[in-house]
This record gives sequence, structure tokens and C-alpha cells, in this order.
Amino acid sequence: MPVAGGGSNSYQKRIVSLSYFKTHSVISLIPSSTLLQEVAVLEVEGYELRFRLPDSTDLAAIRAGDDAQRARQTLLQRCLLSARRGEGKCPVPASELPEHAISSLEDEMARMDAQSDMQMALDCPSCRNRWSATFDILGFFWNEINAWAQRLLVEVHMLAARYGWRRLPACRRRRHLDAGSIFA
Repeated sequence: MPVAGGGSNSYQKRIVSLSYFKTHSVISLIPSSTLLQEVAVLEVEGYELRFRLPDSTDLAAIRAGDDAQRARQTLLQRCLLSARRGEGKCPVPASELPEHAISSLEDEMARMDAQSDMQMALDCPSCRNRWSATFDILGFFWNEINAWAQRLLVEVHMLAARYGWRRLPACRRRRHLDAGSIFA
């Protein structure tokens, strides 16, 4: 049961458009240049930070071996559009921002996109232990896509073996697989 969430429509504006169906997942990658990304401004202790929320291309830019600090820097460099300070609004490089400004930026991003950190309340019926865990949506969907691909490979193999076909039109695959299982 999700603890955090909210009714934000922000996922409609994301790079990754996901649709989940009963038996499979479909993922469509939409080039980021085709979407209008919202630019937000945060003013914190004399700094004006213009930023956008991370999207799937930003998450993909984080390498699997990156530690948390490196991942944080990658997201900051990609999502912070500009940082200015003082009356004259002098530009400030991201690497020179103080920790409190970066922390405030992270807090604002989390507030704007509460669905980015989905927490699940879990409990064990045997020992009655309770805890919370983060729902890894990216991992979940990649597992679903992998499972779908494996099922598809098995179906194609079964059909090819049963009918001796080298190629099978996608629109007829399911119908023939169902028919083949009747006679098995």
C-alpha cells in the first residue's frame, strides 16, 4: 500500500510513457526535445535556482556503479538550469553552490514530484514486524518487460515447433498458440 503519492499529473509529462496491461508492459521512449519541460525557480538565502525535475534520461545518465554522491552531482548538473546570486544576479556554477542551497533544491524537487519517492508500508503477518520500503518503479517495469519478452519467446518457439513455421505474423501468434494448446 503506497504511503506517499499524491494526485500529481507530472508523470504525463515524463520522458517515459508507461502503460500496464493485464499480460504485458509497453514502454515508449519519447525524445525529451518533444516535451515542454516545466522550469521552476527557487529562491533560497540570496540564490535564485532555475531547475527542472529529473526525467528518465537523467536517471539513465547515472551509471550503475555510481555512489550516491556521484549520482547526486550528475542529477544536479543535468537538472539545475542556472544559479544566480546577489542583487546583480551573478551566475554561480553548480559546483560552487553551498550545501544548504542544494539541500533546499532537493527538498523542493521532492515536494513538486511526490510520486518520485513511493514508499510502501509493509508488515509481516507471522511476526507482526512493520517497515517501509521504497518502490523501485524502474526495476519493476524492467522486470515486467523482461518477463513479457520471455513469455513471447516461449510462445514463438511453441508455435514454430508446432506448425513448422519460420516466421509468424504477430497478429496471429496468440490465436495460433491458443489453438495449438487445445490439441497438445
